[in-house]
Amino acid sequence: MKKLNDLLCGLHGNPRNSTRFKNRADIMVRKDEILSEMLAGWSMRDIWRALLKEGEITCSYSAFANQVKRLCDSTKRTDSLSELPKPVVKIQ
Repeated sequence: MKKLNDLLCGLHGNPRNSTRFKNRADIMVRKDEILSEMLAGWSMRDIWRALLKEGEITCSYSAFANQVKRLCDSTKRTDSLSELPKPVVKIQ
């Protein structure tokens, strides 16, 4: 019996070769820079234009914006989880 992953790759190709995966990887490499420049006041569109002009990314603005919004959401979730109080363990 074949693994489900092998069956899916046979039907749809390897997802790691997809444009979506490449776009996400290109943005993830610069995640910290993108978020810090946004905090410094640069707009998402200006950051996208600069990266596109330099050939660092090849995606559309809407794809870039969606990925950055996901990054912001995941960063907020991670930050809020780190602020949760640690459970107290009573030793008897």
